[in-house]
Amino acid sequence: MDRLGLPRKAVVTPGNRYDSPFLPELIRGLRPKDVIGDAAHDAESNRKACSEIGAKPHIATNPRRSGKRRYTPPLCKRKRYIVEQLNSRFKEMLGECWLRFKGLAKKTTSVYSALLAMNALAIQALLTNRPELLRKVGVYRY
Repeated sequence: MDRLGLPRKAVVTPGNRYDSPFLPELIRGLRPKDVIGDAAHDAESNRKACSEIGAKPHIATNPRRSGKRRYTPPLCKRKRYIVEQLNSRFKEMLGECWLRFKGLAKKTTSVYSALLAMNALAIQALLTNRPELLRKVGVYRY
């Protein structure tokens, strides 16, 4: 997602898959200045992928991977709430349907539908010349 909290790319996977291998795919083709990731993204391959696109990685260390003490970069601490707001909005938009659908294909469809709805509302905010709406993830409701 970008600094305004708008989703740019998404990958929906089963709950038993780690987040780390998907970061290079998510940032490919984008031109961010910074990439923020939590400890789940702590891998040398992710840091290398960030460097390859010219972005500075801000990735928390995972003590289980490196044996080092946990360290969370200041930018992660300051901006993590944007991701949490988006996750909360997804749960609200999907409502009970998330619980009813069984199977990855049906859940993937639900998540992508929510992504499309959020992006459509963001485009509407731009077209109606109300850019202040883009500053708050919490306003995206349908």
